Amino acid sequence: MNFRRAATQEEGFQIAPMIDMVFILLIYYVCTTAMGQLERQMDLELPTAEKGVVARQRTPYFINITKQGTVLIGNRVMSDDDLRTWLKELHDSYGAAPPPVVIRADKETPFQYFVKVLDACAVADVRNVAYANIEGPRRSP
Repeated sequence: MNFRRAATQEEGFQIAPMIDMVFILLIYYVCTTAMGQLERQMDLELPTAEKGVVARQRTPYFINITKQGTVLIGNRVMSDDDLRTWLKELHDSYGAAPPPVVIRADKETPFQYFVKVLDACAVADVRNVAYANIEGPRRSP
């Protein structure tokens, strides 16, 4: 009995699986980039802070506030009632440990709009709330 393979063809480098993998990676990066852009408003100028610590437990939800007081979540304009409903649904869907909520307000946004969003978080019992800023240059003591 001859169990050896017949040496009729030499097996070479298979390019089709490599092309498939490149396309899958390309689709992955395009999708993650597009989703990342939905979470951020590029036209916000965040205020600076002297010192800050970044501590993230889970992927946060971003609430953006423009200079005019418009509240946006993922490029969706939210009224006060919509925001409260969305925060309540977020709290109810995650139970006792909802993910963090990060409030990103433009540095020229009047404080009253920021307080409205904080109040909506309190009404919905969302307690893991942070605010976004950019760390500025450090001062010498």
